[in-house]
Amino acid sequence: MATPEKWLRSAIVGATTAGVYPVMAPQNASLPIVVYRRSGTTRSRNIQSQTGMPVATFSVAIVSESYTEAKTIGEAVRLALDNFTGDVSGVKIVTVAIVSESDNMESPLEGRDKPLYRVDQVYEVRFEELIQ
Repeated sequence: MATPEKWLRSAIVGATTAGVYPVMAPQNASLPIVVYRRSGTTRSRNIQSQTGMPVATFSVAIVSESYTEAKTIGEAVRLALDNFTGDVSGVKIVTVAIVSESDNMESPLEGRDKPLYRVDQVYEVRFEELIQ
């Protein structure tokens, strides 16, 4: 099955040495990490059927012990994803656009008093899919 998640994971892995995980990272994952998840898909229709060009919305969270490191990884991820087009991993990516980015923090890990830093990004990915 060709899905944009395959491309997304591959692009993120190519952009950083951080651990990359779908949906949720393991509790024992070494920092920094990048966690991605599809938060929704919009499928447009014409009079007869779907157009076969859905837009998937992906959330990407970069977590690090350092604000600077989180920002640096976030920039590398943005450069790898934003404005991408092409055929990768069996899926045709038509357009990719970053639609928001914000800085956040996580509560300190157990036994530590320093918070973790997080960069949150949201992307819209238009891709081709088979339709009936």
